[in-house]
Amino acid sequence: MMFVVMAIAANAADYYLAGGFNGWNEKDPNAKFTDQGDGTYVLDYAGTLTSGFKITNGTWNVNFGGGTAKLVPGETFALVEGTSSQNIEMDGNVVNPHLVFNPTAKTLLVTGQSQEATVKYGIHGDIFGVSSWSTEDMTEKEGKWVIENKTIVDGSFGIKVMDAATGAQTAWIASAGATAVVVDTQMSCKVDGTNWSIDGGTFTFTFDPEAMTLTVSGQSVAPVYPEILYVVGNVNNGDFAANNTVALAKGASEGTYEGEVTFTGALGTADSYFGLSTATGATAADWDGLGIRYGAPTANAVPTEEPSAIVKGDKSWKVANGTVTVKVSLVDMTISVIGGTEPEPEVPAALYIIGNVNGTAWSTETPVEMTKEGNKFTAEAVVDDAGEGFGYFSFCTVTGEDWNAVNSGDRFGPAEADEVVAVETPAPMTLYKEGVNASACASWMIAANDEYHKYVFTVDFDTMTVTVDMLSGVASVGQEIETEAVYYNLHGVRVDNPANGVFVRVAGGKATKIVK
Repeated sequence: MMFVVMAIAANAADYYLAGGFNGWNEKDPNAKFTDQGDGTYVLDYAGTLTSGFKITNGTWNVNFGGGTAKLVPGETFALVEGTSSQNIEMDGNVVNPHLVFNPTAKTLLVTGQSQEATVKYGIHGDIFGVSSWSTEDMTEKEGKWVIENKTIVDGSFGIKVMDAATGAQTAWIASAGATAVVVDTQMSCKVDGTNWSIDGGTFTFTFDPEAMTLTVSGQSVAPVYPEILYVVGNVNNGDFAANNTVALAKGASEGTYEGEVTFTGALGTADSYFGLSTATGATAADWDGLGIRYGAPTANAVPTEEPSAIVKGDKSWKVANGTVTVKVSLVDMTISVIGGTEPEPEVPAALYIIGNVNGTAWSTETPVEMTKEGNKFTAEAVVDDAGEGFGYFSFCTVTGEDWNAVNSGDRFGPAEADEVVAVETPAPMTLYKEGVNASACASWMIAANDEYHKYVFTVDFDTMTVTVDMLSGVASVGQEIETEAVYYNLHGVRVDNPANGVFVRVAGGKATKIVK
């Protein structure tokens, strides 16, 4: 009997009510259902339930909505499960509702004090000159809803339907056809339509909810372009942050910008990501301080020398590291990235081998110091047996009495932990940045040296690689016969006939991870 109870508990799920009345919070603790243990979940919500809501599992991976029918308080309502389900609509509002939800039967029963729903309307979009979408309330005039003589910028918008008492969104109305606004024309609307687009200017918006039409009257004005346009992204040897920007100068004609930008990579990788903005943030997290943002039509699109499309939004472009010329036209809404030179490598003043080397056993105070010559560092060192027939190592730029000191500088290691280094074969290095992820630096794995034999380590910052060579040319440990390959499992135990697994093959002074 105990096992059955445990199985039921393991399958239990949390469910929440989410809608315009609580800002579509998919995990609102005040709107969490209580499991009754009989397959049903109950919620007594303190507030007013308005049209336009769903039931979620807290992540939107699972949600229950409605179809074409409206929920009637006091009557069992059939739910539709799936990400494409519609919002649940009601004939009116319910004050302090009692909800009984059955996820297996896909039903919902709502009881409570019903009240007539009254609504108001607003224009909601990115046309009001702020960085995010915002709402301007409309005023009722003789059965129609109006905003008069409103100055706007280029952008997109729709009509937000709100509960008059609470301000909660209950529906979304937009175009039933073409998306470009046609001035002085009654344009058809529908619930969950496609957002309109409009050029900047001064306009009057008139919505007729009975005829379901929107009329926009007024005149577009010549666009006002910003004095400076900023590139925000992996520049200045920094991370993608709201205050990490490079300014582009105004071009020869109005609405154009250009400048030289050096992209330095995301955490030492070969690629960078960037967008455009009309301002720079006050802090790294001040995304609202970027003003109007422009980006790629699709995330990680790669711009070329030929003009590529720009859209309003925060989707980033992807570009190879290096110095390029960026040209932007907000008139044509295009961007060009021209040329490209490899950036000068960021070479530390000092570099140390830290790990199972020269008997230091991962000492933070006495790692092996390397000799710098240009953009390369070299050192001779013995790799000690860490108890598995192999030793481990990485590189650091700072030493000290503990790991906090080491992690206060940059560190360098493989992209994945325990990557096997093959002798005489350059291995790519990954930068683990101080203040970002230095404490997560991974280590390489290499066969331990025989007595009296050493490795030579060479770190090349021009190629961001490390190469390990045998100093004497004599094979490393694990190789009783130089021409004979020896195999170990990942616990360092020798395996005579490796099969069905991952092993380390040692031969000719080289250790290689293999799969059989």
